[in-house]
Amino acid sequence: MEQPAYIVEDAAKVVYNNISLKLKNKLSHEEIEIILDIEFEFLEHSGVTSNPDSIVQLPIHIDENAMEYYVINQCVKEGIYLTTNEYHQIMDAETIYLKSLGLIDEEGLAPFYN
Repeated sequence: MEQPAYIVEDAAKVVYNNISLKLKNKLSHEEIEIILDIEFEFLEHSGVTSNPDSIVQLPIHIDENAMEYYVINQCVKEGIYLTTNEYHQIMDAETIYLKSLGLIDEEGLAPFYN
């Protein structure tokens, strides 16, 4: 069975469709893609996504506070200014995309790998 593919453009569409109108007016699709790319960069740096063929212990533990700090600060470098609440709104919306692919379940685990 092949792992479902995470496609940032598709994820950005789902995120955009599931965030508040206020945040939709603030961010473009392209900016959401940048935010998701920055999140992926953090996951690569932390070793979660660097080698998809490697064996990782499940469940995968991610330092959520470190990721939030990293994403928000890297976004500033791109000229994207997010509040903590906006960041969480985007991550919550991305969860909808991840669940639709079956990459995580209701508990946030990766059922594809279990």
